[in-house]
Amino acid sequence: MANIGTGVVGVTDGMVGVCEDLQQQSVKIQGYIEELEALKNQLPNDWEGEDLETLLTEFAGFKSKLDELPVIIKSIADWGFSAHEAYTAHAKEVSSAITAILQ
Repeated sequence: MANIGTGVVGVTDGMVGVCEDLQQQSVKIQGYIEELEALKNQLPNDWEGEDLETLLTEFAGFKSKLDELPVIIKSIADWGFSAHEAYTAHAKEVSSAITAILQ
C-alpha cells in the first residue's frame, strides 16, 4: 500500500502511490481471471451432464462480473492520475502568479 503523507503535497503524492498500486492489482486480477479460465477448461475432465452444465453456467456468471474488475480498477487509477496532474498544473500556475506578484 502506498505511503500517504500529510498536507496537500503528501495527499497528491499519496494519490499517485495508491493509483500505482491499483494498476498493479488490476494486472494481478487479470492474471487470476486467466487462471480461472484454464481451470474451467479442465471441468469436463471431472464433471459431466447436468452437473457440468450447472458449473459452466455459474462460472460464466462469476467470470462475467470478475471481468469487469480490472477495467473498473484501472479507470479509478486513471482518474486519480488525472486529478493529480490537474492539481499539479494548477499549483504551478498559482506559484508562478505569487512569484510574479512578489517580484
